[in-house]
Amino acid sequence: MLEPVLVAYPSIVDHADTTVNFENAGRTPYFYYVRVNGNNLDRDVVRVPLTLTRENRRPIERSRTASDEGVAGRAHGERLLIRQEMKAALAGC
Repeated sequence: MLEPVLVAYPSIVDHADTTVNFENAGRTPYFYYVRVNGNNLDRDVVRVPLTLTRENRRPIERSRTASDEGVAGRAHGERLLIRQEMKAALAGC
């Protein structure tokens, strides 16, 4: 059985993005996070390649937020695949 590890500072970065703050991730970004090993001073930065795909099982939903200015939300299947890939990446720690 794997020991649980503390994971901090998760980020998705696409190095092909030309914006200043990496605001637009394409289909092949990287998932970065810091893994804390044992004590607070022993840390590793981990980079996991992601491939984002869309399964068109449901139509694209609009997000219902306070800032609903006509920005379309992501498809449910796309959000689900991103979560599954992140869970799989963290499970391999």
